[in-house]
Amino acid sequence: MANGRLQDIVAIPNPALARLAPSSLNAFAVKGQIPTVYQYNLGVQAKLPYGFRLDASYVGSQSRHLLQRFNLNAIPYGALYRRENQDPTRFTGGVVPATEPGLPAAYAAAGLSFTGQFALPTDLLRPFQGYGNINIHDMGGNANYNSMQLSLQRRFVRQLFVQLSYTWSKALGVSNVDGDFVRIDGNTHAANYGPLASHRKHNLVINSIYDLPRLSRWANGNKVVKFFGDNWQLSGIYILQSGTPYTPTCTISGVSATTNIAGSATETANRCRITGNPGVGNSNDPYRQFNTAGFLPPLPGSVGLESGRNFLVGPGINNIDLSVQKSFVISEKRRLELRLDAFNVLNHTQFSGVNSNLNFASLTNLTPTNLPFDANGNFIFANRNGFGTVSGVRDPRILQMVARFIF
Repeated sequence: MANGRLQDIVAIPNPALARLAPSSLNAFAVKGQIPTVYQYNLGVQAKLPYGFRLDASYVGSQSRHLLQRFNLNAIPYGALYRRENQDPTRFTGGVVPATEPGLPAAYAAAGLSFTGQFALPTDLLRPFQGYGNINIHDMGGNANYNSMQLSLQRRFVRQLFVQLSYTWSKALGVSNVDGDFVRIDGNTHAANYGPLASHRKHNLVINSIYDLPRLSRWANGNKVVKFFGDNWQLSGIYILQSGTPYTPTCTISGVSATTNIAGSATETANRCRITGNPGVGNSNDPYRQFNTAGFLPPLPGSVGLESGRNFLVGPGINNIDLSVQKSFVISEKRRLELRLDAFNVLNHTQFSGVNSNLNFASLTNLTPTNLPFDANGNFIFANRNGFGTVSGVRDPRILQMVARFIF
């Protein structure tokens, strides 16, 4: 029985099945709204010398009434710090004192009298007792997208096709596909508004196709030269793209980000305090993706607003794919095509993620414990997967051969 009632106990042969607990609910808000997207664009085209065409456009959108969710039965920030919410049975004599015995200095400095560890059970502190989380899905999310899009194209002339596309954009919003819960403490916009997971600031793509000259033109129509030397095609694509935005987090060993820092058993506070410029000193070094010296953990009493969401950007893409194709003409209606594709043809190492959680020793000793380098700059092998290091790599060079007979 977990905070239930005696009359709820039923006679079940298996005693384990008779244990009841508040159930969680999922529901949709009564006020229904239709998700709406307003799209707008303005563009110009110009014809340039040598067969090139330039397109320049502004493209934007405003998204309203997007699906999001929030926990209607969340325990408010700081509720576990309040004296009236402490469990009397966990104190000597069953009396809650004015201040928790042995209160750490960090809590006293924040004006708090309790750490949250002796509070009443979670389900007794919920706004709607008798239920667990009540996840309400509503249409309160919003997002916006603004971009400059350029396209330079040379149509297939003299055996060559070339196209360049560049997009400079920003996608912001409070609604996302990453499962963020909307807060009910009035700080939804401040806590959640930021770059979306789909945000890519820069996106450059260059692709081309080139039909190589026919060697038979210089061999007086020699059939052997024509069979092996004609109908070669070279194509490729180059991609240079910004990485995925992410949010660094800070935790303290032995300290709960929900109970001890946020004072809530359902809400969390693990966003870092920013004390420097994270972008200073970053490099292509897999162990130095950003400046790790500019972060400190949140302190007791936090409501999770020390830093924004997705304010750092992970490793991007810098990749070349090439393809070589040869057609062997057997007859007027039959031919054999052989193609070799090389993905990441330069075998360029490309990282795909960053370890973004920084851990500290304790509330009284804010010394990072998972940095890849010590104070003297010496590499710590045990922390090779520590804060600010890469967490994965994209595919190396991959070769693929294709044969196709057309008849």
